[in-house]
Amino acid sequence: MGPANLWGASDWTVPERTPSSILKEQATTLSEMTKGILNGDVRTTVKNNQFTMTLSIVAPAINNYTFDIVRVQHGLALYPLKVVAAGKEYSAPGWIECRDEDAFITELTTILQSETVRKAVGTLIAQSKNV
Repeated sequence: MGPANLWGASDWTVPERTPSSILKEQATTLSEMTKGILNGDVRTTVKNNQFTMTLSIVAPAINNYTFDIVRVQHGLALYPLKVVAAGKEYSAPGWIECRDEDAFITELTTILQSETVRKAVGTLIAQSKNV
């Protein structure tokens, strides 16, 4: 007789999308939109039970120059999470709390369509083409 199953039924609730998967989707979208001139990259670190993900633009033609766009942080539970845009302080005053996926998508859309990010993308495309 094998070991007893002390876990119970394996009908765990598994979210379809995570904040990390949403950021990775946007990283892929950036690469597709710029035809590979720029790439999106998502880095994840875990420290003190906090998951921190950073979405960045990478310009391969410029020695893989990297520009951080947004940082997202959450605990073991995916929501609520905190998000902060590039150029803002990565400290308490700059973070915005998103209570669910819809709020996160709204805030992420605002950041990705911001003047700061649009200028960064345009500048990096121009510099990449002239290397």
